[in-house]
Amino acid sequence: FFIDTATTEIYTEQIVGSVRCVQETVTKLLEYDPKKRVTAEEALRDQWIAKNSVKNPIDQPLAMQALNNLKNFRAGRKLQQATWVYLVSYLTTKEEQQELLKTFQALDLNNDGQLSREELIIGFKKIMNAAEAEEVVDNILKSVDANQSGAIDYSEWVMATINRQKMLQKNRLETAFKMFDKDGNGSISIQELREVFNANDVDEEIMQHMIKEVDDNGDGEISLQEFKEMMLKFLN
Repeated sequence: FFIDTATTEIYTEQIVGSVRCVQETVTKLLEYDPKKRVTAEEALRDQWIAKNSVKNPIDQPLAMQALNNLKNFRAGRKLQQATWVYLVSYLTTKEEQQELLKTFQALDLNNDGQLSREELIIGFKKIMNAAEAEEVVDNILKSVDANQSGAIDYSEWVMATINRQKMLQKNRLETAFKMFDKDGNGSISIQELREVFNANDVDEEIMQHMIKEVDDNGDGEISLQEFKEMMLKFLN
């Protein structure tokens, strides 16, 4: 099974990343100890965006689209979240990433790789009035800032602002499913999840719980239909 390079190339010149980075991120997300468990944005903070970026004027249509996606973003179940990280990391096109990067860089006034409340307000005041911008930004931080740091970094921005309708198209979901279904038997096993996420050290109970969350027929594996239904809940 092969995937077109143009489809899977997600990092621009400003972004440093690799398959290992994605695997390590998901492994940390699945950490049993909540004190040691990290969010995707924490794990990727220093690797997804370069320190020295060139400022671009804010693109209002792109900013509005990103804003709407931010407003509607909701985190899901563990496997759904981990799969979303995987989907965005492997199946986002270079053009999609560049659009998001362009808006992020325009809002990131001090180039520190994260968007503070103040930076978000300054950026969105260009496309709406001040009172509305403050209200919207506060709502965004409540729903997207999972680690309650008071800011949104680039990885968090990408996960929340990528166009979900496009990401969850039938062809992308089926491509993603084939990535997981290593033996091609039409279902995803716990062992296959371990291989994809490089999660050999993750507790068996956690892996079983992830399967059970979406295993509607109780056969201990995830079918293509169950996989699609799980991911399409992101649109609800």
